[in-house]
Amino acid sequence: MEDEPVAERFQCCIIGSSDGIFSRTAAQLAAAGVHVIAAYGKQISNKLQLAVHETVRLPIDWKSLGGTAVGDVGEEQRSA
Repeated sequence: MEDEPVAERFQCCIIGSSDGIFSRTAAQLAAAGVHVIAAYGKQISNKLQLAVHETVRLPIDWKSLGGTAVGDVGEEQRSA
């Protein structure tokens, strides 16, 4: 990551991990003006959570958000 100009190329970066090993990189990107998001499963490192702007817990429960997941077939389509 240190050899890549990520902050120059991107406005947003999503880290698909909950591991604190990414906290330093996340903090550096955030300090450079990149909006950093961590997508995680059951738990997330405290260091990573503090380093990023947002966290997203996976899997996302789309139904509770009022949306439908890709491939989700409604009742009317199932009975056809």
